[in-house]
Amino acid sequence: MKLGNGLKDIIDREIIYPVTVLQTLTKAQFQMLFDKDIVVCSQILENPDELGFLELTTVKHRKLINEIKSICNFKG
Repeated sequence: MKLGNGLKDIIDREIIYPVTVLQTLTKAQFQMLFDKDIVVCSQILENPDELGFLELTTVKHRKLINEIKSICNFKG
């Protein structure tokens, strides 16, 4: 299946899913991410230990990272 140039095609091809697709976070936590210029899921995967400002429990942090890996089809 060939991907086109629509927004969804580009997102899928380039793996640039916006953080707003995440179910794990609250609106306030989204705002905290935006305030730190974190707008796509891959930015979180690049520095998963830099999320202290979100004040997530260990379980919620792990759930967030697993959700992002699933969305981005991360194989690592």
